[in-house]
Amino acid sequence: MFIPAHVVHQEINASPEVETVWAVVRSGVDPIVVNLPELDEYAEPAAVDYTHP
Repeated sequence: MFIPAHVVHQEINASPEVETVWAVVRSGVDPIVVNLPELDEYAEPAAVDYTHP
């Protein structure tokens, strides 16, 4: 999947039945993360709750 720069998106697995594997590659050295709290009411929750071991 290709997501152009500056396009609002979520990196989540939308299916509780099918596992998704992502390889995230960015074109720069700095991760670009801009949180948009004004869109929280429209955001999809993750299908699986991932906790760091």
